Amino acid sequence: MKVYRGKSDGGHKTVTVNRQPLATLYASNERRNVPFDWGIESPGARHLAGALLADCTGAKSEPPLANDFAIEVVSKLPTDWEITSEMIEKWLRNRYWIGESVQQASWAPSTFAERAPSAVPLRPSDFPNFPVDPLKQRRPDWLDSLRERIKPDELVKQGFPRPKDVRLSRSADITGEDAFYVYLVFPDKTPEEALAWEKIEPMVSWVRNLIWTETGARLWPYVKVKRQKELAEGVV
Repeated sequence: MKVYRGKSDGGHKTVTVNRQPLATLYASNERRNVPFDWGIESPGARHLAGALLADCTGAKSEPPLANDFAIEVVSKLPTDWEITSEMIEKWLRNRYWIGESVQQASWAPSTFAERAPSAVPLRPSDFPNFPVDPLKQRRPDWLDSLRERIKPDELVKQGFPRPKDVRLSRSADITGEDAFYVYLVFPDKTPEEALAWEKIEPMVSWVRNLIWTETGARLWPYVKVKRQKELAEGVV
């Protein structure tokens, strides 16, 4: 049995498995390899959920139930916590059992008399009008809303350093999934110590979590802090 522990010390969060650091999930993708997080629905919580499931099951990549595990378990963990591989396996068994039960029910023969075939072919309008997946709709309001909430003045109100500009766009990432890209742009003369990770990490996490919440945990937020001269040409 494996024992997973999470500890928060002055805002610095660490996760171990049998007293050894838990392996991150995106070692080859530094943009997505965000620090582990819990107690909130965030990219860091999704990363931790995927890493816990992968370590427990022996998977080499993020298991398909990672988002559910992040919402149902990881986002509700206290400041310091301990869970075991048996607890994770029980959660997985419950999830698989629910899925199999629904699938069996949908394919099981009806206990009622079978209907005679319809003489008129079914048309698309005969089926229920299910809600359209938000990702399959154009959502310009996401961009407009986020640009308003991540402006330099708004970041200052949150107690963060003021960037000179904020560039936000939406496009596919290297995995082919739709994602948001945010560049917090500072003047070229900004001192190195002012952009040290321990000083900008709260701002980066706040922006990530805002986008994560706004999009219903559907679009991954890539947040970068850059000087003007470091900003790639063509970034809008």
